[in-house]
Amino acid sequence: KAASISRDSAGPQIRLGEAYLNLGQDEKALAAYDAALKISGGASSLNSIAYQLAVKGAHLDLAQRYAESAVSETAARLRNLALDRLKPQDLSLVSALASYWDTLGWVAFAQGKMDEAKKYVAAGWGLSEMGEEGDHLGQIYEKQANKQEAEHLYALAMSARRPVPETRGRLAALLGGD
Repeated sequence: KAASISRDSAGPQIRLGEAYLNLGQDEKALAAYDAALKISGGASSLNSIAYQLAVKGAHLDLAQRYAESAVSETAARLRNLALDRLKPQDLSLVSALASYWDTLGWVAFAQGKMDEAKKYVAAGWGLSEMGEEGDHLGQIYEKQANKQEAEHLYALAMSARRPVPETRGRLAALLGGD
């Protein structure tokens, strides 16, 4: 029955795509991602795939399109909200947008577009102050040889919500210690 779960749920297809991507089997990864998007082509799926592609530095044009689509879809949903019809699940759109901006910035980072990366990741960080966004912004500053800002962002990211374990090592390396 596990195979039917994979065929009928986007999450396992996305994870399968990630596994194939990690193995360097890009054609199979893209096929799994396509299958996932046929099941659920919403912003969350698009963002997950875009982020995985950005982390691997693979198919960055596709990653950018997917991340832009996730941002656009979520921004449109936010524009259409009205306070008198607000539902609890609508509030999650704000944190989703922050995450999607971070992904779009991380795609730009993988493309070597540091100014664009900083713009999107800083927007995500400013909206959510999640550890991953802070870590990403620190990496951008580090790549731009702005050691002081990188140190500052890494320190903030370590005390943010859901800190990334690797942030401590990045900060220690910048400071020249453990």
